[in-house]
Amino acid sequence: MKNIFLTLSIFILILFTAIIKNTSKNLETEIYNIEENISILGEKYEYIFLENNYLSSPQKLKKLNSNLFKDIYISINISDLKTIEEINGQIFLKEFIINGK
Repeated sequence: MKNIFLTLSIFILILFTAIIKNTSKNLETEIYNIEENISILGEKYEYIFLENNYLSSPQKLKKLNSNLFKDIYISINISDLKTIEEINGQIFLKEFIINGK
């Protein structure tokens, strides 16, 4: 009787140990995945925050243009933009922005 009780107790302890080990492994996997997602989202946040800080206003863009690119880029009026369309082998220039829209 004592022997059966001892064997049954050891078997139950091994079973509980296996269940706990499996559960903790699943939790560690979830934690790792969440930490990786947080890391990726943190990097994206930093990039977007940096982009927003440096490119959020026309004044900042003009300042960056004058500091970094000097004479490479020029300012143009948006109403001067045109689109190029090819219809039956002929090229047409059309207004990019239709007035009033």
